[in-house]
Parts: sequence; structure tokens; C-alpha cells
Amino acid sequence: MADRIVNKTILIIAEGENTEPYYFKAIEQFFLKSKDDLKISLTLRIISEIAESKKIAATPKHKSQRKTRQINAVIDVDYVQIFMDGQEIYDKLVKIDEEYTSQPQRFVRRAQVEMKDSYDEAWAVFDYDTRYLLDIQKAFEMASDPLQGIVNIAYSSIAFEQWLLLHYERNLTAFVKPECREKKSKDKRKIPLNCGKENELERHKDDCMGSKCIGGYLRIKKYYLESSKKDKNIFYTHQDKLATAFFNASWLRYKMNITELLTSKSALNTNPYTNVDVMIKSLLYELPIYKEICSSNYKWIELNNVSTINGFVIQVSRVSNTITILIKNETGQTHILKDFFIEIKNNELETIQYNGTRTTLNVDEEPLTFVLGLNPTAKFLLINIETDYIICLELT
Repeated sequence: MADRIVNKTILIIAEGENTEPYYFKAIEQFFLKSKDDLKISLTLRIISEIAESKKIAATPKHKSQRKTRQINAVIDVDYVQIFMDGQEIYDKLVKIDEEYTSQPQRFVRRAQVEMKDSYDEAWAVFDYDTRYLLDIQKAFEMASDPLQGIVNIAYSSIAFEQWLLLHYERNLTAFVKPECREKKSKDKRKIPLNCGKENELERHKDDCMGSKCIGGYLRIKKYYLESSKKDKNIFYTHQDKLATAFFNASWLRYKMNITELLTSKSALNTNPYTNVDVMIKSLLYELPIYKEICSSNYKWIELNNVSTINGFVIQVSRVSNTITILIKNETGQTHILKDFFIEIKNNELETIQYNGTRTTLNVDEEPLTFVLGLNPTAKFLLINIETDYIICLELT
């Protein structure tokens, strides 16, 4: 008897009009291509919200544009851009109570309303914006309300592009904007400058060369095509570096002293920050080619400090080019670690030293001790003691 296919439906309310919807739609296409090899079918409904500040909903060609209007204490926007089955179509917005119409509260509230249509999971995807800081805090509070429906939040500061940057490097620059824009154009729209264009003759006089906007930095470093905002293959462009991005996103939160993930209020004013990796792992976990890297969760500890993780006491100390690792079992029971390993990576996250062996940790015995000489290029130490995390620390 053939295994029953389980269908998982996920609702995604995204702030962006191009990058985010194209990125998530490509993930759904991965599932469609792999459907014969999976026991789970993933259906994404990806809704790209039109920014509230525009006050105009996107409409089909046969519809006239209408400004947002207030009726009986609700905001009624006629149409919103939506991507279904690879096609760009239009879908009627649900009515949202007036108190929730400011973004990103609107994204969370809409997800809660639409979850009643039997979605298994819902995500609101949005970025930091000084204009809506109080609304962002309120959105985090709303998302954790079990009575209205739990909504996961994928949040970035300063833009979704922070997640793309982490595919290529670890960077603590606090960019101030997603893109630099003209102060005012003839049609009163702030047109992007597309800083960092490869052709110097095409660069705007106010081009920041990536010093202010993350879009410009991505172009200067050639991580990002000039037309990436309209690149429907944006996920495929970066997918081979997902493992690097997962590791770097975890490192970024560690460096910014953020320990919580999905609903952290402390993340609101943190720049740089993203937890988009948590969302991507949730979406890709069932795909065999991604299952291993999506299973890796990292827990960071400090060199020379004593840390306790799930009952294991760990200390790593360094003297010159030698490190000493002490691991003591205080869980109350013996653990046979079949997949125990110690791994050392360089700055490019290439493995330069590896020690993997079956290990037994008895209760209350003397700590298991490892002494290792370090390669001069050693940057990170990873230890797997089969807890919920791979333990990480910086060696320099």
C-alpha cells in the first residue's frame, strides 16, 4: 500500500512586491518538481501586500484604480497582488478592523483572519521601518495571541536583502536603508538610485556605493544583479549557499546578543538582524536535498566560559594555538553519542579539522577531554553532542 501524501498548506503575507514573493514562489516550485519523491505536498499561498502609504490597491487592467476607503470602521482595499500557480493575478482583500490597518499589524491580522481557512501555518514577512516602529512592536504582540491565531514572523533589519547578504558573508554593518532613492521626482515618487551599478557612467551623483544602502552593497560586491528586484529566479540564484546563510544568520544573532528567534521584541531595534533563516528551514525541511542542513540548529558559547546545554557542561579554552575541550555529563543518565564530532572551520566555513567518533558519556565521571592543535586559519569550532543544537564558538 502506497504511503499517503500529506498536504501542508502555508499562508505567507509578505511586505515586498517582487523580491519576497518571487523568492517564496520558487520554493513552492521545488516541491512541485519533487512531489513524486515526497510524502508531503506543500501548498503556499503567497500574498504580496501593497504598501499602505500608497493608498492605492493594484487592480486588473479592466478595473479602475480606487483609493483606500473607510466603510463601517473597516478599511476596504479592493485588490492586492497575489501569485498563484506561477501566475500574477489579483485577489480580494479581507476586511481588517480599523485598529489593525497600519502595517505591519495589517499583515499579522490578515494572516490570523485567513488562517481560519484551515492553513497549517502562517507567516508574516516584513522589515524594520522607523515610521512604523510602534506598529511593529504591536504586530509581534498580536502574532503570539493564541486566541486570534499564532502567526510566525520573519523579520529583517533593514531589509529582506539582509538574508541574501548572509549567503555570501558575515557582515555587521548597520545599513540605514534598503535602497537609496531620489529625493523627489517629477511624478513625486522616490525612484531607487540602484547604487553600485557596474557601469560607472550610469551611476547617480548621489550613489552611496553601498555605504548606506544594502542594495548598493550587494551590487558593489556582485552578489546581486542590478535587476534583482524583478528577478523571478532569485531563490535559485542563491540556493547553493543556503548552508552558509543558515550558519551566518545564527552567527549574526549571536553577535547582536539576540537569543530569541521568532517573536523577539528585543530584535526590533537591532540592526543588522534577520530570522528569515528560521522560516526557510521550516519550508524546506521536507525536501531530501535540504533536510540535513535544515536540521542544523546552532547554539553559541563563549571561549573560556563554562556553559550548560541540556545537562552537558562544556568549556573550551585556548592557549596560543592549542585548544582544550572539556565535556561533562550531568544529565542524570549515560549517553552513547553515535554521531559525536568536533569540527574546525576557517573563515570561508571550509572544514580544516574533523574528529568524529562514537563516544560514551557516563554520569558524573571526570570530564571528557580533547586537546587539539589549531591550524593558523582556524576560525570556528563546532561540537555535536547530540543535543538539540550544534555547539559553536569563535576561536578568534
